Amino acid sequence: MALNSEYSLRTGIKIGNYYFIALDLDDCWARERMKVNRFVMTNRGLHYYLLIKELPKSCWLVNKQGESIGELHSKGRFIVGIGSIHASGVRYSLKGRSNVKFGLKFETLSQLQEFLNQRNIFTTPWGQMGQDNIKNLKLYEQ
Repeated sequence: MALNSEYSLRTGIKIGNYYFIALDLDDCWARERMKVNRFVMTNRGLHYYLLIKELPKSCWLVNKQGESIGELHSKGRFIVGIGSIHASGVRYSLKGRSNVKFGLKFETLSQLQEFLNQRNIFTTPWGQMGQDNIKNLKLYEQ
């Protein structure tokens, strides 16, 4: 029997005409950086749910110096769902104003890229860190 009570949400699946992806930010500045009024409080940071018409590849999220601040979870990835209880005892809970629409929606990768860049969030491919590896989002080729 598990000590924790978790369920997962699969990212990269299609919901209507959009794909469900998630930003998983683990740095202490996540809430201030995002300036979004609805989020999921996690064991180490925050989750933000997104819908986008163009499916990006999963990647690391980094700051201007290329230091890891989280991940973008796309096709084939999972995130812990709202209401789950982490092994540390932390409940993944929805936070923020209830009259604010939950989730962010984008039509293109370039719109998402601009949203992230405005918040000083940059991307690097899996396995590549450092400022010299900061790249634009890439389309997931199916």
